[in-house]
Amino acid sequence: MDIRFYEKFPCCFKNALKSGEVIFSQEPQIYFNTFRAYRGIFRTKGGNFSKITFDDFLSQAEKGQNYNPRWGTKESYYSCSLFKNLEECKKALVFPNPKEDRQIALGPVTQNDGCIRESLRDSHVDYWIYENHSDFWTKFKIV
Repeated sequence: MDIRFYEKFPCCFKNALKSGEVIFSQEPQIYFNTFRAYRGIFRTKGGNFSKITFDDFLSQAEKGQNYNPRWGTKESYYSCSLFKNLEECKKALVFPNPKEDRQIALGPVTQNDGCIRESLRDSHVDYWIYENHSDFWTKFKIV
């Protein structure tokens, strides 16, 4: 992969790619048709879901979480997890959760805002959001 491509990503992922700490195990899809996907949205107990923000789409790495192999490959740790199938998204979110409130939002995923890798096993999609993205989260709505 051309190292100039790495410049498209936010700082933490860009630096991990450039240093070789993280590599794409397979090329991400840069060109794809826009599709709708589900994203788990989390709030503290009693939290307000009326406004979805960009923070709802941060990767585990961007949230400062330590890497856990159960989340998948190292490059997945830097991605935003989406699902094309509502039931699979629900299963992944483990409803209900005693520690926090969880909802699911649905919205469009476009190649202008990031690149993707679709799972071969299920409807999971790794979405690596570019640094220069639109306000895509404003198009996501709680289902």
